[in-house]
Amino acid sequence: LLSSLVKQYSLSSFLEIGFGRGYASICVAKAFDELNSNGTVTTLDLKFDQQHLALMKQVFPMPWLKRLTLHEGKSSETLKLLQNTSPKFDLVYIDGDHTHDGVKSDWELCKSMASRFVLFDDYHLPTKDSGPGIQVAKFIDSVDWAAEGFGEPILIKTDRRIFFDDRRISDDDLDAGQVLVERKQ
Repeated sequence: LLSSLVKQYSLSSFLEIGFGRGYASICVAKAFDELNSNGTVTTLDLKFDQQHLALMKQVFPMPWLKRLTLHEGKSSETLKLLQNTSPKFDLVYIDGDHTHDGVKSDWELCKSMASRFVLFDDYHLPTKDSGPGIQVAKFIDSVDWAAEGFGEPILIKTDRRIFFDDRRISDDDLDAGQVLVERKQ
């Protein structure tokens, strides 16, 4: 999805909140490389797993990795620092703290930096119980997107079974997606 967005809209800057396993950053870096663009990836995480980063250096091409700028620490603090430098990002990906307050905080701090799109991960369908820790849907469903200067959210249902720990999920139990909002021009 991220690679397709980058390529379809010729995006050139990406901000990721929540690096996790690094798949999103690598997909975007690869897409920038394939476009022969100078695209940049800025990613933040509470704490990067140094062993995982070392493994990534052995697996992925250096031109992709050189596009990454990593910021370690709380997103609330790091986003405030980024705001002070006035960056704009074509695509912002919110995939950090999944509580209502965490998503809301990340949104409030980064929405002014989003020049084109914001993508939220882990929107669990209201018909499924996503537990107390995943409240992305609760936040997204409470926002007046027009007042925020964005179009209506688009739910993109995703299949997470590429991840080893999610392979046990049946077709009927797929209950999560990503939500894309586009800034009104």
